Amino acid sequence: TNQGAVVNTTKLSTPSKSLETFLNKLNNIFNTPEFNHVPYMLYAATKKGAADKKAKLGSSDIVHDSFRKPKTGMWKQLSHDLSPAGNISLADSFFIGDAAGRKKDFSDSDLLFARGVGVKDMVPEDFFSS
Repeated sequence: TNQGAVVNTTKLSTPSKSLETFLNKLNNIFNTPEFNHVPYMLYAATKKGAADKKAKLGSSDIVHDSFRKPKTGMWKQLSHDLSPAGNISLADSFFIGDAAGRKKDFSDSDLLFARGVGVKDMVPEDFFSS
């Protein structure tokens, strides 16, 4: 997920307020009875903090930006984490996103991400209604 409103800092001991809020939202979702036993992995491309940028801390801007959709850095990291040997079946994989380039959407970054990776793209309404 692209989380441009969430600021990430290199000091893990002092997370930003936006990161704490984001993590609290996730905990509230995944600690419900419906999701309590569902395993998950989450990859979020956050905004680099201004202080980190100024001090040139953390990843380079090029690396940082490569993880933001529609670029495929998050997929490359996920692929490595799940299967270092590269055995993920693209034919059996899909991506669900609400930025599919429709008139009401804010962007087409999810659609372009799925196409860039080579997996089927779906919108939440179609996936969760079936």
